[in-house]
Amino acid sequence: MELLSKISFFLHILSAMLIAVSVFGFSMIELAFGREMTLSLHKLSLKFSNIARNGGLLALITGIYNWFVIGNIQGWLIVKVILFIWFVISGVFVGVKYISKREKLLSEGQTPADEMVKVNKIIKVYSRLNLIIFILIVFLAVFRPF
Repeated sequence: MELLSKISFFLHILSAMLIAVSVFGFSMIELAFGREMTLSLHKLSLKFSNIARNGGLLALITGIYNWFVIGNIQGWLIVKVILFIWFVISGVFVGVKYISKREKLLSEGQTPADEMVKVNKIIKVYSRLNLIIFILIVFLAVFRPF
């Protein structure tokens, strides 16, 4: 049982690293996208979304297992789970909607500039908000303030 707990904890840390790479990478791509709007940069941001999806699934599975191993439900853990659920739901609904919309606009070629600026602004806010939430989740996991 102890070996299984250590493996689960290791996989949970690994999933956090996958999510960190995707969250920070996506934010950097969005900074570059503000200067140069190309389909190749957009496709690169999709790759980071796939990394986040895989890391999120692994984090969810190992997190649920670790929750049962910890036993008692602590305040920091509840807040961390709520933030993680929001993180996933926002990715599914907001992220997919606007990333798909941007891909459609880029594929069409002749798009109104104001439409592209609006979509890019929403995606930029979304990526920064996810970055802040991810940092909060890590803070709660490390410092366990309550």
